[in-house]
Amino acid sequence: MLIYNTNYKLLVQQLNQIGFDNFQKITDLEIREFTEKDYLKRFQQIQTIYAHDNIILEGRFAPKKDMSKLVKLIDSIRKSSEKDLSLVGHFIKKKDIYNDEIVFYRDKKLRFELKIMTNNMIRLLSKKEYRGLINGFDAAANELHTKPEVFAPSFSKLRSLGYDNFTFHGGEDFIDLTSGIRYIYEIVEFLEFDNGNRIGHATAIGIDPKLWQKRVGKKLYITQGEYLDNLIFAYYLLQKENKFNKIKIKTEEKIYKYCSKIYDNIYNIQELIEAWKLRKEDPEAYFESMDNKIVSQSIYCRYHTDKKVIEEYNKKIEFETTFFTPKELKTIQNIVIKLLNKKSIIIESMLSSNKMISFYKDYKEHHISRWLLKSPKPIVVLATDDPGIFATNLKNEYAHLYLILKDKLDNEEEVFEIIQKLILNSKIYTFNRKDN
Repeated sequence: MLIYNTNYKLLVQQLNQIGFDNFQKITDLEIREFTEKDYLKRFQQIQTIYAHDNIILEGRFAPKKDMSKLVKLIDSIRKSSEKDLSLVGHFIKKKDIYNDEIVFYRDKKLRFELKIMTNNMIRLLSKKEYRGLINGFDAAANELHTKPEVFAPSFSKLRSLGYDNFTFHGGEDFIDLTSGIRYIYEIVEFLEFDNGNRIGHATAIGIDPKLWQKRVGKKLYITQGEYLDNLIFAYYLLQKENKFNKIKIKTEEKIYKYCSKIYDNIYNIQELIEAWKLRKEDPEAYFESMDNKIVSQSIYCRYHTDKKVIEEYNKKIEFETTFFTPKELKTIQNIVIKLLNKKSIIIESMLSSNKMISFYKDYKEHHISRWLLKSPKPIVVLATDDPGIFATNLKNEYAHLYLILKDKLDNEEEVFEIIQKLILNSKIYTFNRKDN
């Protein structure tokens, strides 16, 4: 029992292990790999949980840079599965590795790897036997390591070839709440998310800003560049909201302050906004056609290639978490929720995962009740995230949801109506198969 208990702690995130880093440590240990190499054991585990349920199983796999390894991986998964299986290519976020090259731009190594893996996936999908098996594309892992802009060229290429099932994990783990909200917005805009696409977690547009500010305290540390990006983003969304004129003026002052520190120049705010929007472009391709006389393009180029700018961008500063009031933050959250609804984008909500990684002490604090009971209401489905590490399954997640709603509503019939709607959502928004 002692040996069993020791191993269990290496396989399942414990209640005292809070945050994404603790989750990542368990995945990096790869202890499960010894028993799951042929994938049959994985499906046997699932069989014990969902044996009598009529389900479509959606599995993730990491695309490979080596084509032969990719084919071997997919074949081993296919041969091991006895269930109705739908696979999603799961690109992994990685830290940017700075290297002093003549031709330099942000995330160059990962961008290069993504191009290879994307082309391998396209080659694989050209073979008829894999078209009904691989039905979507995803990106996950630590969002502090990689921004959505890095995946934009790959997602754009896949979309141009007719693939339209995309999901992306974001707004889960963030330093500043505004960072998390901006991350979700960039997923939508930079990756051109649309009808039926999904965002995993999106905690940043659900959590109560008052609760977030209470849990993190009044001051945190962040890079100058990320803080400037957050200010530009918040200003961009609030500029049309007349009731927030006072905070817009304060935000302008801070934008100019940090713009001067990072770029050693004061740019017009609209030019900074346009430069931020350009980040969806592939830098290597864009540099060939850009015009440095256009200020926004010049800022974009400096963001990627100016080593002094990058050095200043990465300097840590202290910031006040209460600079934006809860009301202002909630307005920004709601603007993004309305954008998701306008485009019919779905949120995959993961209760156990959010409790273990986010700012919640118990399930009753979870933002799912806000999304389901208050306007604007996003389109939501329940998901498990990693069911092994969080020791959960979909049945458990629905049980947690039942208890959360039961605490908020007196009418049990209404609780079950909401749960039935979520079950229906999960059927409607399953990724469609591409069989031809």
